[in-house]
Amino acid sequence: MNMNKAEKIKKLVKELNEYRNLYYNYDYSKVSDEKYDELFDELAKLEIETGIVYANSPTQNVGYEVQNNFVKVRHTHPMLSLDKTKQFKDIVVWANQKDLVGELKYDGLSGCLIYNEQGDLISAETRGDGFQGEQVINNVKTIFNIPLKINTNGKRMIVDGEFIVKQNDFDEINSKLQEEEKFSHPRNYASGAIRQLNPLITKERKLSFIAWNYIEGYNKTNEMDKNLSILQEIGFEIGPHFLIPYSIYSKDNFIDSFGEDMQNFAKAKGYVIDGLVFAINDIDYGMSLGKTGHHFNHSKAYKFAQNYIETTLRDIRWSVGKS
Repeated sequence: MNMNKAEKIKKLVKELNEYRNLYYNYDYSKVSDEKYDELFDELAKLEIETGIVYANSPTQNVGYEVQNNFVKVRHTHPMLSLDKTKQFKDIVVWANQKDLVGELKYDGLSGCLIYNEQGDLISAETRGDGFQGEQVINNVKTIFNIPLKINTNGKRMIVDGEFIVKQNDFDEINSKLQEEEKFSHPRNYASGAIRQLNPLITKERKLSFIAWNYIEGYNKTNEMDKNLSILQEIGFEIGPHFLIPYSIYSKDNFIDSFGEDMQNFAKAKGYVIDGLVFAINDIDYGMSLGKTGHHFNHSKAYKFAQNYIETTLRDIRWSVGKS
């Protein structure tokens, strides 16, 4: 199978970092200096050709500045929530026979990345209240799968996505902690990790960024599924997504099989999810549906039914408040 340039860059970064770790931490050279230099030069050439440079690339030496607080920043576009339903028939009615894109609903912290005309990452923002968030760029520069530089063809580029911790990384970090120190949930973990004042702590938390919406850029199209593919080609990690025509999603029991497949995809990738997102593939039509103060109408979240268990109340401890 042929590997595109973005995937080749990821492979070279991983390979070279493994060699660097063995050399500097274990005093062991797995490959000759000539071979290492050959791979390093190949990586540097690909980075120049594509404009894709990852934070953990051996060609980069990124300094991490400890912060005293986080600056509030006004978003370039509303970062609203999603309207939610547990009844898939609501999705069918809302979609009005339009083609849909089905994605995972990640259980993390929504954020926005902005690249300038030269392709440099200049802003990374948490969603906040949807109109104003916190500037966390120093922390985001430590996240291994976020490109620090991309080819924007002379235009500003804006990408929305999710800061998450993958289940295996979450479990690994928790396994090393005492019971009282363990983190309770991957979502809270990701939210806390991205807002550490010391970026080195963020780096140790092993966050990932999953891109799920292309807001602005020179090669953005009017089709959601194509934009996701473009983001992947540029160098962002995206999750499984599928273009679904009305003739498919209107069938009885569609959501049962599709939901099961998507949950299997998520499990295989280590993504922590709490549902699915369905978006109108025709972006202009979706935007014409308008928005509320809470959510846009171009997308809807389908929430999985919660699993309930029976518990026993063993004790109540009363306390007296001031009133």
